[in-house]
Amino acid sequence: MFFLDKIMKKYKITPVRIAFGAMIILACAIAVFFVRFRNYIAFGRSIDMSVVQMWRVYGAPSSEKEWMFSLIVESENGNWSKVAKLTKRDRHLQIGTYYHNLAMAKQGRLSQELLNYYQPMEEGLLLPIKQGTRPLFVSCAGEAWYQIGEIIMAEHSTMLGLAFTATQSGKRFYRRLAQIAHINGDSCSVKKYENLLGSHIDDSWKEILPFAPKTDTVFLAGQNRLALKNLLESNPNNIMAYEYLLCYDLLRKDIASFIEDYVPGKVKSNLYDEAVLLYLAGDRLLSEVMMDKYGVSKQVYNNFRAYGDAYMISNANKQKMKEIYGNTYWYYFHFAKKDE
Repeated sequence: MFFLDKIMKKYKITPVRIAFGAMIILACAIAVFFVRFRNYIAFGRSIDMSVVQMWRVYGAPSSEKEWMFSLIVESENGNWSKVAKLTKRDRHLQIGTYYHNLAMAKQGRLSQELLNYYQPMEEGLLLPIKQGTRPLFVSCAGEAWYQIGEIIMAEHSTMLGLAFTATQSGKRFYRRLAQIAHINGDSCSVKKYENLLGSHIDDSWKEILPFAPKTDTVFLAGQNRLALKNLLESNPNNIMAYEYLLCYDLLRKDIASFIEDYVPGKVKSNLYDEAVLLYLAGDRLLSEVMMDKYGVSKQVYNNFRAYGDAYMISNANKQKMKEIYGNTYWYYFHFAKKDE
């Protein structure tokens, strides 16, 4: 104690200065916490939760949780380039795939990038709402539907998300419901949700308006393909919905439905050419005439022949095929399994 007192007197360290220094250190620690976990905190505010409540419901802040909530916050703010950057590294997580696919679709690159990323079959494209689905995932499921213009499905998912959130409230839900009300021309609902928000929303909903169906059609849970086809019947120029439909077929390995939905030349992609070749070969229709009909490129056809030879030589050895053909639809069709 004598030694400590001597040092304190020598350097003029007083209890007040110690307390002031401790306060500065604490303030810096809090500032670092708020910066490092800003989207964790922002998400909490959007559903009327404090940091303590978020901790109890979603667990302690971590780099992975900050990443996940960043995807949600940035996508709802329309920052798709940031979402693409956040998902550039494939973490083999369903929520990451879901937002990566959305970001690629918004940039017109869905089919080109689809098999360069982990795909938990069709559930990485459209999040399912079923028994056992995490409430947070339920609250995110409407984002894809909203972005492609399927307003009824988006509204249903948003309402379920609101109902299953611990606080059963939140600006993120009211904002989306106000946007949907604007698209539906429901001024009474717009006023109700904007009152709950405490402010008017921006005009970002106007970019979705051209893609929304002219008549409301209700679909049961799991009738995703019907909902996507309904969107296209209402507006054949809805390219994002068109690509979601084709990729949904392909991720389910439903080649027959893909061929039924595919319009040659509407969107050019090696993924679609690869799927067409599987169909033609499977039905023994492979010929130059049929390849011309579907617009299959010579390069993709040559790769298909090489794939077939390698498949036979390796006796369908999965690891050997993955090394060369892991990002082709042929490999996905033959080897991909759910939850791998």
